[in-house]
Amino acid sequence: MATDKEFFDFLAGADDEVKGFFEHLAMLQDTGGIEAVIEFALDPLETGDTTAGIISEDAAKVLRSQEIPNINDEEAFYWQQGEAEVAAGVLGKGPEGGNQIQAFEVFKNPDATTPETEDSPGGSDAGSGEGSDEGSGEGSDEGSGEGSGESDTPDTPDTPDVGGGQGEGDDSGSGGGGSEPDPEPDAGFGSMGPGGGDDFDPNPDQGAFQPGTWFSDPAPAVVSEPGIPTMSETDLTYARNLLEAELRMAGFDTNAIGRLLEDWIIPRLKGTYVDDEGVPMLPPDEAADLLPELYEQNEFKIRFPGYHPRLEEGYNAIDIQDYLSYEDRFHELMTQYGLDSIIAEGGRSTKEYIGNLISGNVSLQQLDTRITRGVAAVLDAPEEVLQQFEQWYGTEGENALLASYLDPTAELTDLATKAGAAMAGGLAKKSLDEQGISKQMAEDIADLDYSNQQLQEAYTALAGQASLFAERAGEEDFKITDEGVSAALQLDSDVMDRVNRRRRERAAEFAGGGGAMVSGTQTGWGAANA
Repeated sequence: MATDKEFFDFLAGADDEVKGFFEHLAMLQDTGGIEAVIEFALDPLETGDTTAGIISEDAAKVLRSQEIPNINDEEAFYWQQGEAEVAAGVLGKGPEGGNQIQAFEVFKNPDATTPETEDSPGGSDAGSGEGSDEGSGEGSDEGSGEGSGESDTPDTPDTPDVGGGQGEGDDSGSGGGGSEPDPEPDAGFGSMGPGGGDDFDPNPDQGAFQPGTWFSDPAPAVVSEPGIPTMSETDLTYARNLLEAELRMAGFDTNAIGRLLEDWIIPRLKGTYVDDEGVPMLPPDEAADLLPELYEQNEFKIRFPGYHPRLEEGYNAIDIQDYLSYEDRFHELMTQYGLDSIIAEGGRSTKEYIGNLISGNVSLQQLDTRITRGVAAVLDAPEEVLQQFEQWYGTEGENALLASYLDPTAELTDLATKAGAAMAGGLAKKSLDEQGISKQMAEDIADLDYSNQQLQEAYTALAGQASLFAERAGEEDFKITDEGVSAALQLDSDVMDRVNRRRRERAAEFAGGGGAMVSGTQTGWGAANA
């Protein structure tokens, strides 16, 4: 088990994958509470086997029973394997043979008196070697030599047989057992360590494993300036890593995080930060108390360029998670329709586009419409459509087209009309005549909400009737790109009647054998030529 300080020292130097793992744990706790974290720790590989997780099932029970779950509680939990076993490559009970956190027996069994681990097994009443009552070292009840005696006196709770010692000091050591009872028992390495007896001594002479030194840190180092509340190095590291994890989840890059740590977070935590008026600010009680101040930092304004301008425009504040969701959807649309490459070629970043859209109160639904029915529709159409858009609306190239549709000040209905008009005009050029149709007619067509397929089918059918719009002597001057399109798409009922009248007259002439040529002194058909 590691201390808080050791853990955060380790995390500070860990790679992104390791940090991501602990961020995942934090996310689990935020979304599903401690139970979600426990379930993950029991079966991190999702094999269905809860006995081979990061923690044992008994450790999970203890965590659930704690008022404030704390896996770093050294009095409740221990690693199944010691350092020597891990170094030797001995397989543990954890995932893929790794080490596993387990719970002391005393926390699993209320009747137990003292927890025992593989690192600190209890000793027997008799010492491990033969010897006399005293060793050869200095001090009372000490010794390091070997002897030949065995205990002649039955064991009692007050007079256990305990081994002699190997160091200086009273009643300490780890040597062989003595032959006579000792009114002040030697505890070896302590009541739980090697050389200790089965009989528990309430006041043992404690050695290297005395309670309080198993996992404890040295005295906290004061990192705050004189005259202000102090903060230990452990607390500072914890706070720093907590805030760094929050910044990473909010999408700040490594360089931005480094600047925030150096220029704001660390000085604020130490109490050395000075505000704009030159007044030192006291450190916060909790690291999380700094988060509201993040919104005013310059790095935040760079990372979320639409946040403050949105407020200045009079709109409500947007939640950071909603901002991040907006970014995700924007990137999805750009990738889906191949627009990311267009942005890369332009002079503006996706961050700038997104900031403008959010500050302009363009919803995700509106964004979808602008892209799917605007930009993508034009770019996926024949080349004549983009050319027509550029001719009528002044943009030059695909990037300019995208920029016009991502302009939050542009009305969505206006953008839809432009896209529809460019489609109507471009397809007319491709199918009917290079001169195309007028801008006004194209915008009238856009208002009728014809699909691209419907337009193409109408233009194709109209192209097959081109001779109807080649006027003969005495006929009105009809143009296929004017009266023809108007009649085909039902834009003007009067024009429709006039075109249909010509069609009927031509049909009657053909049936009667008469009819006039477009030009010349002779008629073209039948009786009129006789």
